[in-house]
Amino acid sequence: MQRWRSLGVKTLLISCGIILAFNFSLWGRLQHTRQIAPQPEAILVLGGDFDREYFAAYFAQAHPHLNVFISSGMPETQSRSYFAQVGVDLNRVHYDRRAVDTVTNFTTMVEALRSRHLRHVYLITSDFHMSRAQVLAYLIFGRYGIAITPITVPTQTPPEPWWAIVRDGGRGVLWILTGHTVDKIQG
Repeated sequence: MQRWRSLGVKTLLISCGIILAFNFSLWGRLQHTRQIAPQPEAILVLGGDFDREYFAAYFAQAHPHLNVFISSGMPETQSRSYFAQVGVDLNRVHYDRRAVDTVTNFTTMVEALRSRHLRHVYLITSDFHMSRAQVLAYLIFGRYGIAITPITVPTQTPPEPWWAIVRDGGRGVLWILTGHTVDKIQG
C-alpha cells in the first residue's frame, strides 16, 4: 500500500512539473510575440452569433488596415451585407467554414493565421464566451506564438459554466498532443 501511495505522489509531482513547464513555455512564447508584434495585425471573429459579426463590421471599419477572418459565422451573404453597409472593403473579409465548435474555431484557424505570418490578432466573441475562447487561444494559438487582444461583444447571457471551459481546455491540450480532438460531450 505504501509503495502505491509513493508512486501516486511521484506521478502527481511529475504531472504538475510537466504542466508548469508547458505553461511557462507558452507564457514565454507569448511574451516574445508581444515584443515583436505589440499591436494586433488582424481581426478574428468567432462565429455563432449575429451580433458578433455586426459588431465586427463596425470594429473593422474603425481599423481599416486590418484583414478580418470569420470562423464559421452566419451565412456569408448576410455577413458580407453587414460589412458592406458600414463601408468595409469586402476583399479584407475572409471566411472559413470548417469549425463546428469553439475548439475547432482555433484549430482550423491557426494555420490560416500562421501562413500569413500573423503573430497577434484581435479576438472578437461574446462576453459570456470569452473566458473559454481565451483559454483555447492561450493553448492553441500560444503553441504557435500567436497572441490575442480580446474584444468582447456585450450580451445579456450569463457566463459559461467552469466545466465547459475545463472540458474544452482538455480538448485543446489533446489537439496539441495528437493533432486531433474529440467531439464535445453534451452536458
